[in-house]
Amino acid sequence: RMFPRWIENSIYGAGSSPVTDGKAVYLTVDGEYEAGKQSRVIAHSARTGHELWTKTPGFARNGYVTPIIYHDGPIKLLLTITSKTLVGYDAADGAVAWRLTVPVHQPVPSPIVENGRLYVTGGISGGHTAAYKLRPDPARVRAPSPHSSRRGITAVAAQSAQ
Repeated sequence: RMFPRWIENSIYGAGSSPVTDGKAVYLTVDGEYEAGKQSRVIAHSARTGHELWTKTPGFARNGYVTPIIYHDGPIKLLLTITSKTLVGYDAADGAVAWRLTVPVHQPVPSPIVENGRLYVTGGISGGHTAAYKLRPDPARVRAPSPHSSRRGITAVAAQSAQ
């Protein structure tokens, strides 16, 4: 049994697809508003299936996006979008490397990265489309407060439906 029982007890299941870097399998499971469940970001060993780490980010809710793996120099990040938050998790331990508030509710499409830009789109109640320039953090120091951190990302263009 690879994934824990709480995924099976979710209203919609995992809500995203697992991704792997060959060493670990990563999964984001946002708690649904209707169920009052806690969101989780999880890493399992690709070889043994054992849990490597799990995090419960209090800001994550109602997102169904499969994360993508992005290499920021020596740091591997999981990039995803959840309701109202674009976030980069450190794949080594699940810590929030940065997060940015965005006007998206219940996102489904996965972000993509090309030529140093992160593209996001989707969400119900109007939707949101944006491009962000990813900036490597040469100091590799996390901002003191992930709640307002923009370290590592700059908005290039954004459009929300009216």
